[in-house]
Amino acid sequence: MITLIGEAHFDINKMERIAKLLNGYRPDVIGFESTAQDFETGLRIYRVIVSKGALDDNTIPNPDVDKEALRRFLYLTGDVAVDDYVRENNAKLVFCDDPVELNKIDFVKEYQENMTVRKDTERILLGKLEDALKEIEDEYNMAEYPVADMPDLVQFYQTRDAFAERVLREQKGNIVHIGGLDHIFGNYHPNLFDRLSDLHPTRIRLNEADRF
Repeated sequence: MITLIGEAHFDINKMERIAKLLNGYRPDVIGFESTAQDFETGLRIYRVIVSKGALDDNTIPNPDVDKEALRRFLYLTGDVAVDDYVRENNAKLVFCDDPVELNKIDFVKEYQENMTVRKDTERILLGKLEDALKEIEDEYNMAEYPVADMPDLVQFYQTRDAFAERVLREQKGNIVHIGGLDHIFGNYHPNLFDRLSDLHPTRIRLNEADRF
């Protein structure tokens, strides 16, 4: 059994929703759209800033930053729910993103040039959570995720999808994979869902966790 969960990367309710779905599906194996290095870096950032009380004092230099908003922003990289489930249930965690492809990206430059990402980041950090939530739900409710008209992006996605497919096909038991909406519902083909069609995967959006 394999379930593909599509997430909006800026979903500020990501951790709670992932926890609900993992506890509902009870997977033996979790596939995750990340590399081992990025996953550990995200956890380390979360633990240092949140778990050690850094948000409880006056160490935030920008007084306009909302502490709860910052905590939720850290949920986007912390992946705490996945780590907690793996530890508590002795599950297997496999990383399904291609480090070679990701190393080709200058993420700092991408952030500086991508106004949508900058706008989403600022909206969350400044505590405009209602606006962020609305845009996230709008993303989940899209009828189609347009990728096919961007050939370079399609090639980038398909290289990473092929990597994820190889990793997931090596697994046994009840498998849940968590990755971006585009990879699972995107209108390019073959996307990750297509590549695994012979295994008869189920695919859902992460916000469906709210029904649990």
